[in-house]
Amino acid sequence: LIHQRPQSARDMREALHRLRGRSAVTAIPSSVPPITPSSVSPPLQADTTATPAQPSTMPSRPTPPPVGTMIRRLITGSPVRSVAFSPNGKWLLDGHDDYTVGVWEVATGEQKVTLRGHESTVRTVAFSPDGKLIATGSDDETIRIWRTSDWQTLQVMHHPGCPIESVSFSPDGRYLAAGGWGNAITLYLLKQEKIEPIGLFSCPFVHSLSFAPNGSLLAAGCYDGAIYLWQIADQQALDPISGFNTFIYSVAFNPASTIIAASSGTTIRLWRLKDRYPLDTLQGHTAPVRELAFSPRAPLLASVSEDRSARFWNVEHGQPLPLILEHSAGVSCLNFSPDGQLLATGSHDGRICLWQAPTEQ
Repeated sequence: LIHQRPQSARDMREALHRLRGRSAVTAIPSSVPPITPSSVSPPLQADTTATPAQPSTMPSRPTPPPVGTMIRRLITGSPVRSVAFSPNGKWLLDGHDDYTVGVWEVATGEQKVTLRGHESTVRTVAFSPDGKLIATGSDDETIRIWRTSDWQTLQVMHHPGCPIESVSFSPDGRYLAAGGWGNAITLYLLKQEKIEPIGLFSCPFVHSLSFAPNGSLLAAGCYDGAIYLWQIADQQALDPISGFNTFIYSVAFNPASTIIAASSGTTIRLWRLKDRYPLDTLQGHTAPVRELAFSPRAPLLASVSEDRSARFWNVEHGQPLPLILEHSAGVSCLNFSPDGQLLATGSHDGRICLWQAPTEQ
């Protein structure tokens, strides 16, 4: 465990790397192509060895493949740090160690666009709820906002001394929260195509941000092992939830905004929000749990870990499902499609897998 608070963002990143045990494959390109603020690169091709969907016996109502089937595998060529589906489920974003953001067409598995402009690893990517904007955050201490109409940069926000670890749009699309290895979270207000900072929330180094689906709260998983909470209506801080002795990798709300989950080390914990009552402690991973996500269709929680696996948990009973999805390297990120049918997982080996997700307990 880390016992001393780092004095700078660089110290924090070095301490974080030591704690992770460098289980991740760090791939810094030896030759990085010239960076332009809003350049678009030719598409890549998907791996054609991916498992195809099963043929349908009812053309008007296709039968989905069995749960756990790998629908498609996408080859990016660089460790994947973040993935996000578009609200309509058509596109998938990914952020890489090679400083780029990939835009993939889910139906075909083809990479349509490569967004360039960041000057270091892209740690976090997100679509706005209306699908018109993309937010990306990087170790280069900037947040970039992109239009999906032409895939061009709309705005760049600089955060000196603060590599960005997480960005999150509010469910109504009015706000964007961003945080990283500084001592504050910035809350931005979105007005048409203009993004303005309107608030700062103080907290230790931030690794994960999440808005409650009902839009009432913002949660931050922080270096000191606490979950910090703010009311969005008045931007007031609530009492933090304490549950870990070291930094939190990921925080997530269930669709009803009644439960919050967080991971630290190999452990996942759940709390009831209204009274902070601890519900369950979920264990089964054998290496750090890097990200969590609740299914939009069932009382299920998905988790990915440096142990090269993705797992599913029944949150009503606090039990694991007998389904483990395996990668060839540590898994760093995940995201459910809006309809809950697919789960995207990204790995340090540069691969993104699209899986048929469970939709029942």
